[in-house]
Amino acid sequence: MALADNLFFCDTAIQDKETGKNSYIGLFERVFTEQFPVVIRCNFILRLRFDEAQPKEEFKLEFCSPAGERKTLLEFARQEIGDNRRAYTHFQLGLEFNQTGDYQMQVFQKDQESWNLIGSEDLGCNLVS
Repeated sequence: MALADNLFFCDTAIQDKETGKNSYIGLFERVFTEQFPVVIRCNFILRLRFDEAQPKEEFKLEFCSPAGERKTLLEFARQEIGDNRRAYTHFQLGLEFNQTGDYQMQVFQKDQESWNLIGSEDLGCNLVS
């Protein structure tokens, strides 16, 4: 199994082509809007830590509203794993907000026929006037 041990939202994600180092600009944990609904474009950064690699591993991202509504954003296969048993990836997303409150991004890994929660990150939304 994997563990999502580093999850966050940011405006921009850059990877240096020469060194492979990642830079994340504009990290945030709350969004502000003047009206609903609103779609916020952002990057979601995810680091997976593996105890052992399986031949085929599947993951999915779900975005949950304060009312408990769930939306599957995407499903993806395991990324390349480094010598340190970790894999980094990022996704460019458009997240829709329909009300104020605490939203949550959840990461699941498929195990046989069921999906297991392996990590989550909160994202608040506030209405401003």
